[in-house]
Amino acid sequence: MDFINNDLGMNGYTNQILDSLDAGIFVIKKDGFICFANRRSLEILGLAKKEVLGALVGSLLPEFGTSIKISDITNKEIFSNKTRLECSYRRPDGEDVVIGFELTVIEALDKKGVHRHITILFQDITAIIGLRKERDRLLQMAAVGQALPTLFHELKNPLAAITTAVEVLVEEVPEGSVQKDLNAILSEVRRMKLGFDGIGSVTRKFRSSQIGRAHV
Repeated sequence: MDFINNDLGMNGYTNQILDSLDAGIFVIKKDGFICFANRRSLEILGLAKKEVLGALVGSLLPEFGTSIKISDITNKEIFSNKTRLECSYRRPDGEDVVIGFELTVIEALDKKGVHRHITILFQDITAIIGLRKERDRLLQMAAVGQALPTLFHELKNPLAAITTAVEVLVEEVPEGSVQKDLNAILSEVRRMKLGFDGIGSVTRKFRSSQIGRAHV
């Protein structure tokens, strides 16, 4: 903790507050080296304090490349176009997680003057990403469900016409290979209709349009 305190002018009470937060915090010097890491940041990355302090932030979070400088926040397009960034990270145990983070420039005052640093506030958002993908999947299913009735209606009309035409032909042609082929076609067309009816029933609303008394 001496390295942290001397570099940022932070006391033990301040460190305790930062360690109590449920988000990870890195403080990065302008040359890209990490000079502070709170308890939660170590837990998210699955690393020990000695592996983090003094390391280049780019060696831990690939989104930053090999290093990050104060000027990078305004010069790099990746930072200027996004308010919240995301990057993939593989923990030492092999688990892949997604980390969401935000950047802020702070100024630290000591006897030598004012020093500018970058703070990185980050969290493990793997579960949130999973929920986002599930939401998108459900929205897609809902969109398909809304389109299916119209699609089935457009398909069932010509299918009914084909069925009627084939049934007439079966009655008119003499017995033989042609009639056998027509019966095979008729069987497949009827099977398609049963399939459409089955899928269409799934898309129907389960809520009744009639109002009645409910016993609770």
